[in-house]
Amino acid sequence: MRYDAGEVITAMVTPFNEKREVDYEKVEQLAYQLINTGSDAVLVTGTTGESPTLTHEEEIEILCSAKRGVGANGKVIMGTGSNSTETAVMMAKKAEKEGVDAILSVVPYYNKPSQSGIIEHFSAVAEAVELPVILYNIPSRTGVNMSVDTVKTLARKYENIVALKQSFGDMDLITDLKMNCPKDFTIYSGDDSLTLPMLSVGAHGVISVASHLFGKEIKSMIRKSVNCLVTLSLMFFVFLFVYACSSDADYSAKIEDIDRNLLIKSVAESDVFLDFILEHKLVMEQFMVYTRRLSDTELSEFKYNVNDDEYIQKIVEVTNLSSLLQSLEIKKNCLLADAGYGKLNQEERKILFMNYFEKPMYTAVKTRGEILNLKCYEQYTAECNRAERQCSIAVLACACVGSCACVLAAYLKLNDDLANAKRDFENCQNGK
Repeated sequence: MRYDAGEVITAMVTPFNEKREVDYEKVEQLAYQLINTGSDAVLVTGTTGESPTLTHEEEIEILCSAKRGVGANGKVIMGTGSNSTETAVMMAKKAEKEGVDAILSVVPYYNKPSQSGIIEHFSAVAEAVELPVILYNIPSRTGVNMSVDTVKTLARKYENIVALKQSFGDMDLITDLKMNCPKDFTIYSGDDSLTLPMLSVGAHGVISVASHLFGKEIKSMIRKSVNCLVTLSLMFFVFLFVYACSSDADYSAKIEDIDRNLLIKSVAESDVFLDFILEHKLVMEQFMVYTRRLSDTELSEFKYNVNDDEYIQKIVEVTNLSSLLQSLEIKKNCLLADAGYGKLNQEERKILFMNYFEKPMYTAVKTRGEILNLKCYEQYTAECNRAERQCSIAVLACACVGSCACVLAAYLKLNDDLANAKRDFENCQNGK
C-alpha cells in the first residue's frame, strides 16, 4: 500500500454557529471525537463539509482546527478539488504548507472534461505537491465518469497518487480497477451503502458519513467482513482451480484441505485471536521483567512454591499482574467461545499457533554480523519460537485466572526454556 489512511475515514461535517459562521472550536471537538470513536482519519472540506459554501481562508482554518483536534492520534485529509485546475493546485499547495496528511481531489465538475483532460488536471495537481493524493470519482455530481484506463494511467505515472474514492455502484468497474491498477493502489468506497459489496471485490475501506454516529461499528464491520469475504472469494477461485487440476479420486480431499487451511487462516487473522496473543505477550513481558531481577535462589524458591496459592497471590500483588491476568482471562474466554476457533481440532489449533510464530521473535545478538554460524542462529530462533508457542497454548489451557499458579507456571517454564535455548546457542557458537 502506497499510503495507509486507515479503513474508516470520516467525511466530516463543518459545524456552524447561529450567525452562520464556522464554529472552529466545534470543528476541533468533532475531529477529536471522531478519531476516538472508530475513525482512522477525518476528511475536512469535502462536499459533506460544505466546501461549495466556504471561502478558501475558512477551509484552511478548518484544516488547522481539525489538526489540533486529531493531534497525533489519526490523520487529517483535506478536500482541495475544484473544476479549476489552477484553484485545485493552489489549494493543494496551501494544504501541504499547513501540514495536511493527504488531499482528496475530485474530478472537475460541471465542465465534463474528456478523459485526457482529467489526466492533465490530476497530473498538474500531483506534480505541484509531494502529498499523497486521493482521486475522487463521483459521476452523479461531476457529470463524467473517470475510466479505468484513466485511473490506471495516473496511478502508474505518479507515485503520490495513492488511492481512489469511488462513489459509483458498478462492482465490475471496481474489479477492473483492482486488476489493472498497481497492487499498492488503494480503493475506498465513497458511499456507505456500497461499502460491503465493494469490500467483497477488493476495496480497503470507506470514506464515510455514517461514521459520525457509528464509527466503531463500521470499523468492526469492515474487519470482520474483509476476513469473511476474502476467505469466501479465495475458496471459490481455489475451488475452480482444484476442479480443473484434480482427478475425481483426490478432488474431495483437496477441497477439504483448502477449506481447513482457510479456516485456520481466518482464525489467525481474527480480532479474538490477536487480542489473546497480544494480552498474553503483555502479561508475559511484565512477568519476565520481574523474574530477571530475581537471584537464582529466589527463582528456585518461586518454582518450588508455584502451587502455593498464598505465595502466588503475594507474587501477583508484587508484580501488579492482577488486572492484566483478569484481562487475559477475558481475552482467553473470548477466543475459546469464538465459532471459528471452536471448529478447529487439536492439530489445527497447533498449526494456528505455529503460523503465528513463524517469524523469529528473539535475537541472540545485536546484529547479524556478529553471528558466527547461521545454523546456530536458526536453531536458536526455532527453539525460542517453539517455547513461546508452547507457553501460549499452556496459558490458553489454564482453567481460570483464579488459579494464577497455572499461568505463572507456564511463564516459569518459558523462562527455563529460553535460558536453555540461549545456552545451547552459545555452545553451538563455541563449537560444543
